[in-house]
Amino acid sequence: MAELNRTRCELLNQSSSTGKGHSTKFQTPKPQEERVVGNFDSQAHGYEAMKWLCDFKPEDYVNWTPIETEVETFQMVLQGPNLGLAVKKWAETLRWPQNLDQKDVNDWGISWFEMTVSFYLFSGMLFPIRISGSGGHSKYVQYDSAEAVLLPHTKRSGAQQALCFRNIMQNLTTLLGDKFFPAFESSRCNSMYRLGWRNECAGIPRRPILPNNQMTITFIWDYLQHLGGVRALANPLFQRNLRPMFELDVIHEDEIPIRHKKYLAFMKRRRRGD
Repeated sequence: MAELNRTRCELLNQSSSTGKGHSTKFQTPKPQEERVVGNFDSQAHGYEAMKWLCDFKPEDYVNWTPIETEVETFQMVLQGPNLGLAVKKWAETLRWPQNLDQKDVNDWGISWFEMTVSFYLFSGMLFPIRISGSGGHSKYVQYDSAEAVLLPHTKRSGAQQALCFRNIMQNLTTLLGDKFFPAFESSRCNSMYRLGWRNECAGIPRRPILPNNQMTITFIWDYLQHLGGVRALANPLFQRNLRPMFELDVIHEDEIPIRHKKYLAFMKRRRRGD
């Protein structure tokens, strides 16, 4: 019995010692991340990040030289020549860091959704909604048409509009060249995470100065607050009493099958090296 009691005491002492050791380990405070404040604030989140992005205007950012191109080129923009012209006009207002070819771990980047909203508030234009077909046989309705409003909610969602914006940017980059918009190996950005969005949101890793920083970020902040816990950018885009920042000189648009045929011919010539 005495031997059994000694064994119990030894086990209790070992348990107490081990528990004490673990307790000491868990009580060790985690080192705080060093705050880096430059063009971005490494510790800004939520409302603080929203205010930071509203005022985002680094002094050393520059505009790219506009690309000269014939208006006929935009007849190969699959989503519409006038949309293509407006997107080009928007892109020319962006100001970029001069070391754009270098990685910057402190840069928050920018999502395609933010760029979509900025373009919408800049131009007053949104992307048409495809209701049937594909390629040259696609059928579209205007975003704000009565027919579009009757479609499933997802057809007019912010996420779907961001996808359309990304597609037209890729289309225009193919047509105008890499001096139109920068290309990056990564699609990672964390600007939306800074604003409180906890799901994936693709974009680019370097952030430009937008022509309408404050209006864009305020719109997105309100948009996120009204999602009601939905884990998608599911709400439509709408700004009451919107006043576009420029007036587009509208051009004639070829029919969709003709635009599609012209684009395919362009791509064929490009592959041949013509």
